[in-house]
Amino acid sequence: AVATLWVGSLLPSVTDDDLFDAFAPYGFVSDVNLLAEQQSSAGGLQAYVKYTFRDEAEAALGASLNRQLLVKGKAVMCRWAQKDIVSLAQLKSAALTVQQPPPAPPPSLSAPPPQAPLSSFAGCNYIAPKIWIGNLPIGTTESDVRTVCRSSGAELVDVIIHKKPSQYGQLSGFLRFKTQLETEMMLRAISSGAIIVRGAVMKADWAKGQTPG
Repeated sequence: AVATLWVGSLLPSVTDDDLFDAFAPYGFVSDVNLLAEQQSSAGGLQAYVKYTFRDEAEAALGASLNRQLLVKGKAVMCRWAQKDIVSLAQLKSAALTVQQPPPAPPPSLSAPPPQAPLSSFAGCNYIAPKIWIGNLPIGTTESDVRTVCRSSGAELVDVIIHKKPSQYGQLSGFLRFKTQLETEMMLRAISSGAIIVRGAVMKADWAKGQTPG
């Protein structure tokens, strides 16, 4: 789900591009809104940064709480935008309602044995961490990335390519595979220089805020 962070304590010289560059390493930034005429109570400009996925916004928020999120070299303050505080409370309430277990059936001699949970298979999580990819030439598409990953045999669940190039003129993005085993396999392959996209050697690393294991 889309999630928005409020950002404060920004330097007067900060631009939308500065915010994008600082927050993009944590996930797909879909919108940046710099409130150039407004200052926070602690001083400095304010802004809103919108992520496509809530877990990415949480990673950026965690980095800011540890004073690791810098915009133009200055640590900034982050918190959930007001509408997302309400949304998060509603999600938690709904989750608690869903998690209420149904009443247990009376014991029966013919009842089947309980099944093992399907959260993992052969030690591999089905919801694996994301990896960051970079050094992609301008014009690289999600289809290009899916093609090279498919040729490796790994099952790609999601791919996002940032449309805004880095200061070096290259694109970056994020990949998520079905299992952690596939994720680690692809990360090793990319790091070894074996994955080529449009003539360029792809680079990769664990996405910020993602913990393998």
